[in-house]
Amino acid sequence: MSQITLESNEEVTISRKTKYEYPPYFMAGNGNKNKYGTSLNLIEYLCSFNKTEQFAFLKVIEKLDCILDSRKKHNLCKVAMKELTSSEQQKFKAGISTLIKKGLVKRSKKEHYIINPNLIISKEYSTDLEKWNAIK
Repeated sequence: MSQITLESNEEVTISRKTKYEYPPYFMAGNGNKNKYGTSLNLIEYLCSFNKTEQFAFLKVIEKLDCILDSRKKHNLCKVAMKELTSSEQQKFKAGISTLIKKGLVKRSKKEHYIINPNLIISKEYSTDLEKWNAIK
């Protein structure tokens, strides 16, 4: 057992936190099937995007929780339109509407998006899939 010697103006603080248990990355769908379903092939979709779709997807990915902080487990994000220039806003609106039509992104509320959990597979896949399916 070790002892700590403190001055009169010092104190000891003990804290407890969960040990980091996740690797610092997320999984991308590759088109394969397993017992949970079939993922979407991220690379295939990325290669087929036009310029506005690329721009919108990049803006969503830049704000994605599970990419910004690998300890966050969901594939949700907020893209604030006020942070974009007027030409970027037009480009984003055109691109995001196409991504929504393709079933790759859904808008949960104003400026809030979720990426299809079968395209970007987060650590909370089942919860994200439930959220995805609940959004009309």
